Amino acid sequence: MQLINKQFPVATLTAVVATAGFVGLAVAKEKLLYLVPLVVLAFVIMFPIEMSLGLFAFSIPFDTVLVLGNSNTTVSWGAGAFAGAVLLGYGLVTRQFRTPSRAAIWWALFLLWSAVTVLWALDRETALQRLPTVLGFLPLYLAAVCLPIKKQELSRICMLAVLGGTLAALMMIYQDHATGFQDRATIGFGDRKANPNDLACNLILPFSLSLAGAFTPGKRLRRLAMLGAMALLIAAIFLTMSRGVLLAVMAVLGTYCFRVGINRRMVGALVIVLIPLLFLPSLFYERWKEAPEGRGTGRLDIFIAGLQIVKSNPVLGVGIENFGVAYDKYAGNAPVFRGFGRAAHNAFLQVWGESGVIGLFFFLTAIFMEMKQRRGTPGEVSNIAFAIEGACWGMLVASLSGNIHWSKAFWLCFMLLAIVTRQANTAIVHSYSERGESIPRRIHNVEAFG
Repeated sequence: MQLINKQFPVATLTAVVATAGFVGLAVAKEKLLYLVPLVVLAFVIMFPIEMSLGLFAFSIPFDTVLVLGNSNTTVSWGAGAFAGAVLLGYGLVTRQFRTPSRAAIWWALFLLWSAVTVLWALDRETALQRLPTVLGFLPLYLAAVCLPIKKQELSRICMLAVLGGTLAALMMIYQDHATGFQDRATIGFGDRKANPNDLACNLILPFSLSLAGAFTPGKRLRRLAMLGAMALLIAAIFLTMSRGVLLAVMAVLGTYCFRVGINRRMVGALVIVLIPLLFLPSLFYERWKEAPEGRGTGRLDIFIAGLQIVKSNPVLGVGIENFGVAYDKYAGNAPVFRGFGRAAHNAFLQVWGESGVIGLFFFLTAIFMEMKQRRGTPGEVSNIAFAIEGACWGMLVASLSGNIHWSKAFWLCFMLLAIVTRQANTAIVHSYSERGESIPRRIHNVEAFG
């Protein structure tokens, strides 16, 4: 038994047995479709981390447009539920769960408080529709950040995220070309089309990761592939004409310049980013010209009216997903009337309005602690870490003009940030331990949860 454990890991043996069983069943029934669950099961058993979080990351760019069968359940939601189940099962079986970080505790408090606001929501039915998303993020986030994920596993997850984003970008460019670039680009399947702003937001992380991959030392072919992916992703983002996400891209580039510095490769990346500006349709520039006159497509007026919701319900809020419901009462306070049932178009305002100052405090503290832990990690030179940090800053910038705090892309970015922070701190702690030196308090405090 000891020999089996050393030479043939339990996961591999289980995969072999399961494979043999499915192959036998496929041969007996003469149905090759039986091999599909075989392949999936084998890969999940051998690569539980990559197959769970990786497939979740791959599916996010297709959020809202790919559904499971005839239901309204999206493939990305199913991938998230699958990822949470696999990670929880893997952590329990292997007993590798670690104590959550301080930031993870604040994120958990924010999610739980958001769920509790259903009790006093103005429209409970509307609030209950958002509840599965809130409660689904809690186990997924905690399972992901409490497992000791290795660098190779993280690299594969990031590769799948870039692959999914690149495929979405290719589809977007192809479909937009078919319409003659007459409108804002998006992707659609059947009668379902993605919101261009949401789609652009989902491409922030793949773009940032492809930027890092193009500069990471390694095989030239891999770097060229990442460079091509980056060019496709930035072109797709431009074609969505999302002004908020374009500012988010600037935040990504600014973070990378700050962390890595300006060099020839960085200048080359900036040139690649700027090249699509020469070929964009006139509608792109018209949208930027009308932004001041249109008061940010009405966002400024909605923000002013939305502050009345905060003023009237400052502590507890109006309940999750009820900002639009409460807005009807205060729509007349907008300097320019923008209609009824409007969303906040600002994640921070929406959190404050729906969850009150308590929810906003949990939300801001979680973000602050996550970024503080990342910035407090010395000696980290990983391009992937810089890319994930840049994507998080990009998400925060995009949050100023969009309600993206419940998007899967937003939560994936902060999951990955927590993972790279733990990896960096663990490596530093091991380094000090091997040298027999005492661990500095600032590092020990961050890694105490690990």
